Amino acid sequence: SFVSVISLISVCCVMLGFAVLVIVMAVFKGWQVDFLQMLLGFEPHVTIHQAEPFEGEEASDWRAVQKLASGLPGVVAAMPVAEGIVVLEVEGEFEGVEIMGLRATDDNGLTRRLTKHLKTGAFYLEGDNLVLTDKMAAKLGVQPGDVVTVNSSRNIQHMVRALEEIEGQADGEAKDAAYAGAYILGTDLTVTGILRADTAGERSYLPLHLAQELFGLEDRVT
Repeated sequence: SFVSVISLISVCCVMLGFAVLVIVMAVFKGWQVDFLQMLLGFEPHVTIHQAEPFEGEEASDWRAVQKLASGLPGVVAAMPVAEGIVVLEVEGEFEGVEIMGLRATDDNGLTRRLTKHLKTGAFYLEGDNLVLTDKMAAKLGVQPGDVVTVNSSRNIQHMVRALEEIEGQADGEAKDAAYAGAYILGTDLTVTGILRADTAGERSYLPLHLAQELFGLEDRVT
């Protein structure tokens, strides 16, 4: 009958709509899982920071902490890093960027994931090298093989304070000599690789020992 045909069409429409809803939800669920894996792949799930030791105590040995953390159940990898903000300089152009210092000897998941997102060059952290994102490389106008001057924010703050103190001096010759000693030269690094910022994030990477030097950490890590 006519009513039966209408009922059949209504049931089919409901079934079709439900099927479309299930398919769309399954697709978005899979995309969400892939997105979270990609996002969390570049950030540590747990970060251990070095606290200031109490008076009379020595700072903890990060190598012992790394060994202890690596042996915990469920830990895939543990590595030392040195993070901070620097100012990159190329032919008078300045750009601030967050950097992370990694050990070139560490065979870890982060390095392997980052290598997959290289746009050009190589993720090479041996020697005085630097890996930038494509956005930062475009701002500075550099390619693999070009040299970038790196100035740490710590050194820049020190230079600004020194220049402010010099301004208060009355002796012109002494002031000129003080100006010459106040300026801090940056560290020249060679760009070896360029990462995709849209998938690997905005952070740049360099060898751990260079990050320690830039931030005055000596043998410590952040």
